[in-house]
Amino acid sequence: RMTPRGDLSSSGVCLAAPGEIYVVYAQSGATVNVDLSGSTSQFLVRFFDPRAGSFHPTSTTAVGGATRTITKPTPSDWAILIEASS
Repeated sequence: RMTPRGDLSSSGVCLAAPGEIYVVYAQSGATVNVDLSGSTSQFLVRFFDPRAGSFHPTSTTAVGGATRTITKPTPSDWAILIEASS
């Protein structure tokens, strides 16, 4: 169901089922842009720390319908899980 869609993320690394779920790998920098124009839904944004092997304790939300800037917890590398809220 998810396919490689590097074009949807400024990091160039993204798996997505557009409008439903996105997994973005953001290697460096404080922010990453993600194209959420596939849906106007609200999305839950969670941050997975590959160094610790766990999710960051805080999450955030983003509204679809456009490209959104996601601010990472730190400028280190993060895997970002973005799921449409049900």
